[in-house]
Amino acid sequence: MNKGFRLSLMLGAVAMCIGGGTVSAGATEIKLGETSINVGTTVSFGMGIRTHKQDCTKISTYNGGCLIPGYTTKPNVNTDDGNVNVGQGDVYSARLKFVTEAEARYQNYGAFMRVKGFYDYANSELIGEKRTDFGRRPLKDRLRGDAAYDAAAWDISLLDAFVFGNFDVLDNSTLNVRLGKQVVNWGESLVIQGGINQFQPVDVSALRTPGAEIKEAIVPQEMIYASIDLPGSLSVAGWYGLHWRKTEFDSVGTFFSVPDFVGPGGNYLNFFGDGVQPQATSIRIAEPEEGKNAGEFGARLGYSADWLNGGTELALYYANYHSKLPIVEFNNGLLIALGGGAPGKPIWQFRHHYVEDIELFGASFATTIDGLLHGTALSGEVVFQPDLPFQLSTGELLAARGMDMMFGGHYASSLPYDTTPGAFPEGFTRTDAISGQLATVSTLPTSDPVTSALGADLIVLVANWGFQYLPSVSSTQLNAMLVTRSENQMPSRAVSLIPGLIDPNFPVLHPDTFSHGYRLIANVQYNNVFNTPWTLTPGIQFGQDFHTSAGPIGPGFLDNRKTLSLGVKGSYQNTWTAGIQWTATRGNELQNSFSDRDFMTVDVSYAF
Repeated sequence: MNKGFRLSLMLGAVAMCIGGGTVSAGATEIKLGETSINVGTTVSFGMGIRTHKQDCTKISTYNGGCLIPGYTTKPNVNTDDGNVNVGQGDVYSARLKFVTEAEARYQNYGAFMRVKGFYDYANSELIGEKRTDFGRRPLKDRLRGDAAYDAAAWDISLLDAFVFGNFDVLDNSTLNVRLGKQVVNWGESLVIQGGINQFQPVDVSALRTPGAEIKEAIVPQEMIYASIDLPGSLSVAGWYGLHWRKTEFDSVGTFFSVPDFVGPGGNYLNFFGDGVQPQATSIRIAEPEEGKNAGEFGARLGYSADWLNGGTELALYYANYHSKLPIVEFNNGLLIALGGGAPGKPIWQFRHHYVEDIELFGASFATTIDGLLHGTALSGEVVFQPDLPFQLSTGELLAARGMDMMFGGHYASSLPYDTTPGAFPEGFTRTDAISGQLATVSTLPTSDPVTSALGADLIVLVANWGFQYLPSVSSTQLNAMLVTRSENQMPSRAVSLIPGLIDPNFPVLHPDTFSHGYRLIANVQYNNVFNTPWTLTPGIQFGQDFHTSAGPIGPGFLDNRKTLSLGVKGSYQNTWTAGIQWTATRGNELQNSFSDRDFMTVDVSYAF
């Protein structure tokens, strides 16, 4: 078998499910002369259940939580709504969903469209309405409005929608052009985020629903894309964005939502107390600073090196894009309770700022190692981003923008300080960042001793290791940066300088100059189980992080965090599928917001 063809078989499933433009199994084909139309629909139901009890140390004392033993620092009231709303044994999602895909082809031209719709009974009728041991946080309230509920309860949306054409140009070269809402899948990342493909926004809430597929979670963007194969084993591709889109987060108050001021319904954060209480003082959200609909583009130069290891795909990348993730910034204003709103005294607000013109330089390779585990696909990528913006700790920002006004001292001397009334000083710091990944995909056939011993037909093994390195970051910047994916917004160095505000012994979490982690996946496939057409695939996934990366941009490592998933999936003649999975996260419980959010999912789907 040709090495390049074998590599495409091993990695093709990952690329196809992300890239869009493929109608699902069971599709109906219609022929109208030279025009062929394929239409396929998948209907599914998935349910998620919390399996671990709520940890009171991760819930604010305003919501009935408790202090961490040995410390006096209180849990953050701005990060616990999702935890409050779902108790052990509660259903956090009960979603009925459809995905319809249609493709039309005429000669060398075509069009593709994907539509998704869902109704989630749990988010519509249970979450925020049913009380847990710590009360409830409604998806609607006087400050939050209806946005959280509307996004979580039901929706119908157009995902992909593009036209394409293939044109013969030059000598035996084919130019492929696509125009419309689409996904461009570049790089070699399999599991770990923050790679070459980070110019693509993600629907995080869709990815976390039971039975979700990757193609539902990658947010298509309006763009023009073109690619061409050239003589000399070269290929060139490029895209230009026509409409900027952002990453979509979980609705505030739903099970996975953290923090409470990012995502639908994240309209305020609390400075003192709880914003729904009369005595509380809250900071309201202002209009976001979003990316413009121009100035995003990317290019890829590929080379098929037949002389290297019997066949290796090499590629170089460049992209200029506007951030898909928000930077939280505070203006120079006063809390309403401290005189904000009076003439000449602007109200203290925060906003989401999407930084523009972020550069990305990347390189990747993909090959196979014939002598390893019956043939193993090996791939990797490296990314360099100069002056990448990193979110500053909200504690640092609160010290700079609010503590000065209240206590009369400048506690955040490490930050740029703009005293212009109403202005939004930058909530980020810039530094160079290097990240990279290595991945392997191995298939063990029936003839393999391990596969044979398990009585299986096939074993698929996936390994993915990644890192983040900040080569030029200063200690001052590290002290001020927000860590990624702890989501607890731990007190910063600046806040710790204020006497009596926090426990001086409380560990302050900051990112590391170098962080890394790995993910392992093993799936064991059994065909014709019990002499039926069913295929059964039990699987296990495990991940571990070492050191902590800066966030939210990047791979999202949190020191000593470990995640385990166990599950089994069954499929019947590419029409019916059903699965059950359990996931738990442990390690670094002090900063890991999800260490008490173990969950189980059950899903069933039918494709036609």
